[in-house]
Amino acid sequence: MPDPVAAPVPDLLRRDFTADALGHKYVGDITYLPVADGMFLCLATVLDLRSRRLVGWSIADHMRTELVTGALQAAAAPAGRTAGRSHLPQRQRRPILQPRVRCSL
Repeated sequence: MPDPVAAPVPDLLRRDFTADALGHKYVGDITYLPVADGMFLCLATVLDLRSRRLVGWSIADHMRTELVTGALQAAAAPAGRTAGRSHLPQRQRRPILQPRVRCSL
């Protein structure tokens, strides 16, 4: 639930979902995946707007910050690496340190 006193996040894309080059604009989403016995996992994805391809993903049993930062870190990884992260409870977590990643709507 958003903080009612927090400043609104700017729409940096201005609803323009096109890109002139690979790796310049990303969008993401989070969805629930049903698993056994009524349980769910959360999947965060990052898409490159130029290629429309999945460039990063992260899966976890929660919807905390690590889920999204894991997907962003996977998207920022050099080409040829596995484009995903799994953040299940025992896994170590690292903060994202990508100054070129800016939050938008």
